[in-house]
Amino acid sequence: MKMYMVFNLNSRILYNVCLDGLGATWKNMKVDGIKRHASVI
Repeated sequence: MKMYMVFNLNSRILYNVCLDGLGATWKNMKVDGIKRHASVI
């Protein structure tokens, strides 16, 4: 959940970090609706 907030601020940097650990999961989440999740959280 915390990553979502950081994701909203630093998409590119966090994206690289996430790809390292969670890979496709974060990739799909980011494209799907990171903005929506970030707004809710």
